[in-house]
Amino acid sequence: MPRYMKAALQTGLTQAELANVTTIAPDELEPLRAKLNYAAEAYRKKAGLNTPADYLQALGVRDTVHFVNRLNVQVQYPRLPLAQGMPPAMLRGPRLLDHFIDYLWLLWITPVKSHMIKEYPLMEDPDADGGPGGQMLSITKHGFKKLGVCFRGDTRSFEEFDESGFCGRYSNPPGHAFHVPEAHGTVAARSMAFDKVGNDFVNQTGVCVARNILGSMKFVGSRDAEDPTKVLSRSGYMFALKFASGVDTELMQLDKIVSTKGPRTVLWRAGEKAAYKIPKRNFLASCRFEVDNPYHTDENPVFKFRRLTPWVFHGTPSVAERAYVLSAAANIKEGEWHSFTRAHDWAAE
Repeated sequence: MPRYMKAALQTGLTQAELANVTTIAPDELEPLRAKLNYAAEAYRKKAGLNTPADYLQALGVRDTVHFVNRLNVQVQYPRLPLAQGMPPAMLRGPRLLDHFIDYLWLLWITPVKSHMIKEYPLMEDPDADGGPGGQMLSITKHGFKKLGVCFRGDTRSFEEFDESGFCGRYSNPPGHAFHVPEAHGTVAARSMAFDKVGNDFVNQTGVCVARNILGSMKFVGSRDAEDPTKVLSRSGYMFALKFASGVDTELMQLDKIVSTKGPRTVLWRAGEKAAYKIPKRNFLASCRFEVDNPYHTDENPVFKFRRLTPWVFHGTPSVAERAYVLSAAANIKEGEWHSFTRAHDWAAE
């Protein structure tokens, strides 16, 4: 029995429902089915499924049999991708499946445009968070803007990373420990992206770092993704990294504040930037950190942290980079607990 497409997208299309597709080889069809169901679930969690159901109905696709029939239409160029925004009459043939997968993603994400990619000297790095009294515990100003040094916490040690270093999960290739086959190759994996519904960066499409070491403490330790009340780890590593280019997500947050509150009178203390990837050759140093209760926006927005070891340097950082990394943690004595409070996060007066 055919199912209405909205119901099929709600629980996922089955192999049996696509068994009569003749224009796509079975070994290609199954990965595409998984990608379609993954994209539908991602969007369903954001906004429901009324919009894609209406879109399919406009194509003359009401149920799963209609969908298969549309995929089986013989077209002159069956391998030619179908662009978003094409007239409905042209949306047919085997590439309709790829088209609809990307359509579902693009309902809630916006790929980062090339003009938004900046090199680090052009990014936000305010005076207020530097100096001995700086909120971020860094005693040297502008280590990010001048040197491109940024920070990120992780549960993995330097030795556990492969040469690809930090990558957005969706961009990891097959064979990588964090490869996501249901997203790989889709529009969500081809570039960094923003969440149009949540007005935030889509973490799986890139790597979020902080220009200050305190802003990176939120990455130390971990919680269960399905049950954030469950703590998986309270310890981890802090990495000093060399940033090249990416998106100034901090500036975007500041601009958003300006648009809603008037003149800029606040700082987004997390100091976040985003890169598509940071290879292992750009790892400058690492050290061990511990938190008493890992950060989570809803479960635990405040916590305590402490440094457990001195920095271990990797590769050949410059004299200036080495000095800045050492100074960034100079106010964080080994074994001494410090508090991460709401004044250190997001916008604070």
